[in-house]
Amino acid sequence: MLTSKGVFILTFATSMLLLSILVVDITAVLASLGVIAIVILDYLLAIKANPLIIPRRDPITVKIKAGSKKTLDFLVYAKKNIALSSSPEWVKVQPDFLVKGENKIKIVLSPKIAQEKVNIKLIASYTSPLGLVDKKTGVTLPVQVTVIPRTIYAIIRALSYLTGGAAETGAGKITLYKEGFEYLGPKPYEPGDDIKRVHWKITARTLKFHIKRFVDLSGSTEIVYDVHVPGSLAADKIASALVTITLYKVREGEMINLVVVNGRKTLPVKVESPRDALLKAIGIAMKTVKIEPSELDVLIRPVASRSVRALASLAMREAEKIYLELRAMSLASKKLFVPDPSTDILLVTSLTGDPQEIIEVHSDASRVNSNLTLIVPSEPWLDSRNPEKMRRRYEKIINYLSSAGIPIIYVK
Repeated sequence: MLTSKGVFILTFATSMLLLSILVVDITAVLASLGVIAIVILDYLLAIKANPLIIPRRDPITVKIKAGSKKTLDFLVYAKKNIALSSSPEWVKVQPDFLVKGENKIKIVLSPKIAQEKVNIKLIASYTSPLGLVDKKTGVTLPVQVTVIPRTIYAIIRALSYLTGGAAETGAGKITLYKEGFEYLGPKPYEPGDDIKRVHWKITARTLKFHIKRFVDLSGSTEIVYDVHVPGSLAADKIASALVTITLYKVREGEMINLVVVNGRKTLPVKVESPRDALLKAIGIAMKTVKIEPSELDVLIRPVASRSVRALASLAMREAEKIYLELRAMSLASKKLFVPDPSTDILLVTSLTGDPQEIIEVHSDASRVNSNLTLIVPSEPWLDSRNPEKMRRRYEKIINYLSSAGIPIIYVK
């Protein structure tokens, strides 16, 4: 592309050529042709120039979680001073200006949406030798990036907890101490622990006192999950939030009530234990993001693949039953859902419905001494067909709910 200087010279030379032909001035014609030839030569030199050289190296594959950040270091050689940019838009290069010679650069990856096998391109911008032409040229780095959904990371952490928990306690299934309590496994004895709960088998094996851990199931958290999502980005964020929150609550020893909503269809999920709630949350998340058990292999060791995939398949089957039951519901409730008394309620939602319904639930929760907190995706409009319109609507809803005093947590 010609610079303003190049455009002026070419326009002037062309005008002089036409005028010289009209007045039959051979010297002026030759001079004008010479100037035009110089502009063309400068343009050709700019096109053929390759100012950025990437030293040859073996291609590398990078796996990164959507929503996270990773930095890669590269050594490049610039034949001249150049400005540097990159693509796709979530890739940034530092510094953005290179001087002639060897340069160390950093490639910063910060993807927000899951993608497969993305190539990174560096774009060098430079000016021709005479300053008449601006040129951009792209060089593909020997890097292939796979952006893995947030949900896969969350699911694998949860599955690792489920499989590892059974191995640590030696308990393949839940054992109840008495009604309202759940056995969590052994732990080393500490002063003040109930001596009646000594785990004699492990104490004999380790020669150190261990006691049986139990959790009181009378206290509970209600996780309400809205299955309706506007796009893949929002789906990834709320599905990962569902699994992460459930895993955290299970680790804390809390009993979980799981409720699935779709519009005004409200389905309380039958949950036998915290671990059962986590398994079903995993399945629901996989359904939301459309993840197959085999896709989890991307982050797990081959030796663990079979057991993890089997557990993921079981989670999927549980989720299928939940979704079938939800679809079969013919009568919709009058409200989004009815909060239980004295309960911490976490509503995981993309805010696609009527915000007034959430405010009504918040009021109902306050009347029965319950607390409602919203878990919502940040920037869900990024993969929308009309991002600006969706952004305005989303921010309007957020402001409306915030003004009603509803706590909001954002999933990045």
